[in-house]
Amino acid sequence: MVALVAAGLALGAFVVVTDVRGRAEASRAADALSTAHAHLDRVRAGLARDGTQLRASNAEVQSLDTTVSQDKASLGTTNAAIASTEEGLFFGGYDIAALGSCLGGVTQALDQAAVGQTSGALSSLGSVAGSCGAAKQGGG
Repeated sequence: MVALVAAGLALGAFVVVTDVRGRAEASRAADALSTAHAHLDRVRAGLARDGTQLRASNAEVQSLDTTVSQDKASLGTTNAAIASTEEGLFFGGYDIAALGSCLGGVTQALDQAAVGQTSGALSSLGSVAGSCGAAKQGGG
C-alpha cells in the first residue's frame, strides 16, 4: 500500500511539474504571439501609409504628365508662331540676324540710359547703327 501511495504521489508530482512546465511554455508562446501580432500591426500600418503615399505620388506623376503634355502642345504652337513670324520677316525683306543684333544694342542702350549712363547709351546705339540699317534689306 505504501508503494501505491508513493507511486500516486510520484505520479501527482510528475503531473504538477508537467502542468507547471506546460503553463510556462503556453505563457511564453502567448507572449511571443502577442509580440508577433503587435509587429504585424506596425507593419500593416506602415504598408497603409506607404500605399497612401504611393497613390499620392502616382496622382502627382499623372498631373505632371498632363502638364508636360500641355506644355508640349503650347511649345508646338509657339514654335509654329515663331516660324510664321520668321517667314514673314524673311518675305518682308528683313535680315533676322541683323535685326537681332540691332535690338540687342538698343536694349543695352536703354539699360544704360536707365542708370544715367547717357554717353554709354549713345555709344551702344552708334555701335549697332550698321546692324539696324542692314536689318531691312534695300535700306527700306
